Amino acid sequence: MAKGSQDRRKRIPFGVPRQKGSIDRATETRLIASGKIPRWVNEENLTRAIEGGYEFVSPDGGMEVGGGKEAQERDRRIRQQTGKNKDGSTQYRYFMAIDKKLYDEDQQAKEDINKQVDVAIRGGNPSGLTPHGVRPEHGGATLENVQYQP
Repeated sequence: MAKGSQDRRKRIPFGVPRQKGSIDRATETRLIASGKIPRWVNEENLTRAIEGGYEFVSPDGGMEVGGGKEAQERDRRIRQQTGKNKDGSTQYRYFMAIDKKLYDEDQQAKEDINKQVDVAIRGGNPSGLTPHGVRPEHGGATLENVQYQP
């Protein structure tokens, strides 16, 4: 091995396509080491994300933050422009993270609902709310405590 090759950071060629929404390595390394699961959250979902345990992530490396000097002074949240709102204002998404334990709980809750839906489909009652020709009293399965919106 050449001298210093162990300390050299992995080079990312400038001209190759990169995944949209990628973050700097220092921030990614910190999140992984602290047991956090990252996610981009659109601004209209921020309240729900915060209530669900997500926290804003501040950058560690060379990540550009905000839309200019005043935005960077206001907060150090990682955000990206995603488009325009109906009123023409800029729409953003924010980089957030949640503890892996909470993430796993959320995933289990989603899987529990998916299993109920699978049982209902196999029982001939795909929506769980209407019979679709098969009545639960005739062997169909139903979903309980699940809100379904087609």
